Amino acid sequence: MAKVRFDKDDPRAFQNLSKERMKEIATMGSIAGHKAKKEKKSMREILQWLLEQKPTDEEIKAAQKIVPDIDTSELNKNVILLLRQIHKAISLGDTKAAAFVRDTSGEKPADVLETSGGERIVYVTPAMNKATQEHIDKMIEKSK
Repeated sequence: MAKVRFDKDDPRAFQNLSKERMKEIATMGSIAGHKAKKEKKSMREILQWLLEQKPTDEEIKAAQKIVPDIDTSELNKNVILLLRQIHKAISLGDTKAAAFVRDTSGEKPADVLETSGGERIVYVTPAMNKATQEHIDKMIEKSK
C-alpha cells in the first residue's frame, strides 16, 4: 500500500516542505483559482449574451401560441424561456416550473426551520437581496 502523502512523518508532506516551496505552491494555487474564477465569469457572460439574442422563427411561433398578441420586436431568448416556464407551470401543472417562476419573480420564501424549543433558524441564501437579509435580522431581534 502506498504511503499517504499527507502523513506528517513523510518528508514530502506539505508541512515539511521549505517555506520557499510552500510559497511557490500557494502561488500556483492562487493563479489557478483566479483563472477558474475568470473562466466562470466568462461562462456567465456568454450565457447572458446568448439569452439576449433574437429568437428563431420557431421560438417566436411558440411564444405567439402562449401569448397571441405579444410584440415580437421585443422578444429575446430570455423572454421566450420565461414564457415557456410560465406555460409549463400553468398548462401542465409543472411544480418545478412554478417554483422557478416564483423564485425568478423575487417571491421566493425565506427558508425557516422551527425547532422543538420554539427557536427559529433562518437560512439566508446568497441569492437573497440585502433588504431581505436586513428584514430577517430585524425579525430575529424582535423575537428575542
